[in-house]
Amino acid sequence: MGRMRISIINDGTLGTDDLEALSGQVDAEIAVYDNQDGIKKVTAGYDLVMVSISDAEKAFKKGELDRGRLIAYGHPDDLERALMLGAIDFLPQPVDIDNLLYALKKAVILASSRNIVSRDKSTEQASKGHVVTVYSPSGGIGKTMLAVNLAITFARQFGQKVVLVDLNLQFPGVDLMLNLSPARTIIDLLSRIDNLDNEFLESFLMRHSSGIRVLPASQRPEDSERVSDRDIRSIIDALKKNGYLVVIDSSSNLNDNMLAALDCSNNILLVTSLELLALRNTRTCLEIMASLGYDKSKIELVLNRATNKDLGVRVEDAENLLGECFIAQMPSGGECVVKAANHGQPFVLTQPENEISKSVAKIARVVLHDEDAQIIDEQKRGALFSRIRRLFGA
Repeated sequence: MGRMRISIINDGTLGTDDLEALSGQVDAEIAVYDNQDGIKKVTAGYDLVMVSISDAEKAFKKGELDRGRLIAYGHPDDLERALMLGAIDFLPQPVDIDNLLYALKKAVILASSRNIVSRDKSTEQASKGHVVTVYSPSGGIGKTMLAVNLAITFARQFGQKVVLVDLNLQFPGVDLMLNLSPARTIIDLLSRIDNLDNEFLESFLMRHSSGIRVLPASQRPEDSERVSDRDIRSIIDALKKNGYLVVIDSSSNLNDNMLAALDCSNNILLVTSLELLALRNTRTCLEIMASLGYDKSKIELVLNRATNKDLGVRVEDAENLLGECFIAQMPSGGECVVKAANHGQPFVLTQPENEISKSVAKIARVVLHDEDAQIIDEQKRGALFSRIRRLFGA
């Protein structure tokens, strides 16, 4: 990979002389622009972008800025806004040149470890995309909850370009959990299913404030009959070619459409609980997947509503029954999960330090095979909180 390229967009509050002198002190190519130049114009091709929090929010709304590449600066009270945008660092104003230099050096190290490269030097893996399907043969097990929060975690914590696809075609729920009102759905793509070019496809994806794109399902159950397994494969293939990490929320029916999605998946997150019926269905599902020739390495078991209470079935009993270990045990989020669903505000955004949010982050790390992700995430969080402590003299 070549040298990191950083674009600094000055809203007029940063000293221009100090900024120009940074190029010789950081192992990166640094360019400084005025915010009047237009965000889209001055960020294209750059690996990292430093911009004021207000300009960043405007750019995200217009789709001119990607998450995972942002260093934000602003009033000390803007820290939460920066975190909501997925900033890898935040600099409170007035910005001290020494803190700025430290932040840029640290950002270069973090971005390099995460293999962030310029858009015109995209890696082969990114161009191929990646597909993660959240599935369970049992209803009411938490598939949609996990799919929504996992998609946001991929985008915010790991800088992935993410699209969340609702393939629960009869009884969708992604729109409600994200408080979205879809004007167009997957059904509207069918008219050009054989010619899903980049511009056309992107026009159908809804933008969520968390940074992810969403392809919603129709609200009319009868529309599900209009979607074929061939359509599913074409849509997933087009999204992969656009470099997306595709997260699929599924139905519980193991029909042709669902099998098409599972066939296309790099990872299948099979969600279950400690209820005996759910475990029996999960074991049957594993047997079916084995008979279909699915590689066991792409099937990951996730236990939802895990507890130490005596429910008649222990975690180790469930693992023995299924013949596999769980990659994560998600606690029962209780009020946190219910409120998040009812308000359309995913808990990884509203309560990122909650244990259930941490369990989602663990699942994301397993899927991405990112051995350094946890260390990087802890370093990033530690750096932010140390900066807060210095700021307020704690």
